[in-house]
Amino acid sequence: MKMVAKSVSHLLQQFVTSSKVDFTHELKSIFKEQLTQLSVWFENYFPRKIEKFARIQDPFKSKAPFEFSPAKVENLIELSYDKTLKTKFGSMELTEFWISVKDEYMLLSAKAQRILIPFSTSYLCEAGFSAVAVIKRAP
Repeated sequence: MKMVAKSVSHLLQQFVTSSKVDFTHELKSIFKEQLTQLSVWFENYFPRKIEKFARIQDPFKSKAPFEFSPAKVENLIELSYDKTLKTKFGSMELTEFWISVKDEYMLLSAKAQRILIPFSTSYLCEAGFSAVAVIKRAP
């Protein structure tokens, strides 16, 4: 994620140098501080080792992580060989799939939901930002 922050920083630097706006040193410092915080935030939400989440993204192609208990390994093997579920997986959203298998594969589904659900509810935050933007534009 440091690459993302560097890319954003590079884009900001290009903007600052190419724009006709004269940014103060104080404003540049604020930009730098915010980008640093953004980098930390990205690192927390999007860890570098995303391979450990491959089983959630596609349980039919991934192997069980080392830290899996024997019960979870068995669940993942059973799930990965279920052709009906594989067809279902291809026709559903990822979160819907994991919710749909919660009764059969409770151990796997619970972990997948804990990882996926926070992202599925971001629309409320986006709706709030949109409402504020509309309010700000109103005369």
